[in-house]
Amino acid sequence: MPYRNLSPETTRKIMDWFITVVLFIALVTLVTLRFTIFKPRREAPNVIVPSITVAQDGSGNYTTISAAIAAAPSYSHSRFGILIRAGVYREAVRVPGDKQRLALIGEGSGLTIISGNHSRSVNLSRSGNLVEDDTATLWIDGFGFVGMDMKVKNTGNGAAVVNLADRSAFQSCIFEGYRRVVRAVIGKQFYGECTIFGAVDIISGAAAAVFQNSVIVVGKPAVRADYPSVVTLQERKNKLFSVSGFVIQGGRVVAASSDFDETPVTGTYLGRPGGKFSSAVVMQCFLGPLINPLGWLRVNESASDNDDQVEFREFDNTGPGAKTMKRASWPGFKVINTTSEARLFTVDSFIEGKGWLPETTVNFVPGFL
Repeated sequence: MPYRNLSPETTRKIMDWFITVVLFIALVTLVTLRFTIFKPRREAPNVIVPSITVAQDGSGNYTTISAAIAAAPSYSHSRFGILIRAGVYREAVRVPGDKQRLALIGEGSGLTIISGNHSRSVNLSRSGNLVEDDTATLWIDGFGFVGMDMKVKNTGNGAAVVNLADRSAFQSCIFEGYRRVVRAVIGKQFYGECTIFGAVDIISGAAAAVFQNSVIVVGKPAVRADYPSVVTLQERKNKLFSVSGFVIQGGRVVAASSDFDETPVTGTYLGRPGGKFSSAVVMQCFLGPLINPLGWLRVNESASDNDDQVEFREFDNTGPGAKTMKRASWPGFKVINTTSEARLFTVDSFIEGKGWLPETTVNFVPGFL
C-alpha cells in the first residue's frame, strides 16, 4: 500500500498533524461542554410579541392608541402586546380595569410620544367622583399592565401617568410634567430605567412602588421662586392593612439644567408626608447639590404633627446632596445603618418582585445594586 513507502520523516509529520487535529477537536469539545453541561443553562430572554400595531400613517392595525386598547381582549389571562410606532400621539389614553395584562410597547422614549395638555376634569374614577387624576395623559387600571420604550408627557397641570394597576411595570420610559407627574395610586408597581421630569410632588400616591435605576430631573416650581421642589408625596393612610410606600433605588436626583444655573441650589426635598403614615426610602442613589440639607419636609414645620408616624429613610447614597449630618431631627426620619434593615426595601422584599416581575419581561435587580 502507498503509505508503506513513506519515509520516517514524512510519517512523523503525518502523526504530528493527526495528534494536533485530535487535540483541537478535544479542546473544542471541552469548551462546548463548559458552556452547556457544566454551567447552568440560561433561558432565552422573555420578550413580548405584539399582537397588533398602532401607526399614524395607516401602516398598522390602528391609527390611535385608544382604538387599539378598545380592540384588546377583556380579562385576558395571557399577555396582549400593542406595538406603538414612532410618532406624537395627542390623545388621553385610558386602560380600563377589564383590559388586564396589556402591554404598550413603543419604539423608543424619544420616538413614541403620548402627549396631553389636560386640565379639565372628566369623570373616570372608580367611585364615580371627580378626581384630580382625571387630567392624566395615561390612566391605567388594568391588572398586570406593562409599558416600555415610550414618552408620556402632560404639558398642562395634570399628571403624565396615573397608575392604579396592581403588578404593573414600566421600563425605559420618560415621564414629563410639572406637578404629580407620576401618580402611583395603589397596588405593587415597578419603574425601571425610567426618567421623570417634574417640579412639585413629582411622584405621589399610595402604591407600594420601587423606582430602580431611574433618573429624577427636578425643575424650579413656577409658583414662587422660593417655593420648594419635592420629589415624593407618599400618601399611605393606614399602617396595618395596606402595603404602601415608595422606594427610590440606584437612581439619580438631579437638577434640570435649563432651570438652574451653576450656583448651588438647595430648594429641593426628597419628600413630604401625603398621609398620616407616609413612607419613602431613598437608597443607593446619587443625590445632586439641589437637595436641601434637611432632606425632608414635615407636615407642619412649626409643630410635630405626624412626625412619629411617617417613615422617611435613607441608605447608602452618594453625591453632594447625600450628606446626612444636617438632616431632619424629628422622629419620622432616620438613616438606615444596617443591610438587614435596608434589605426590607429591595424589589424582592418590598414588592415581592421575583414572584411576578419576570412575566413582565422588564429588567430588574431583586436585591441590592
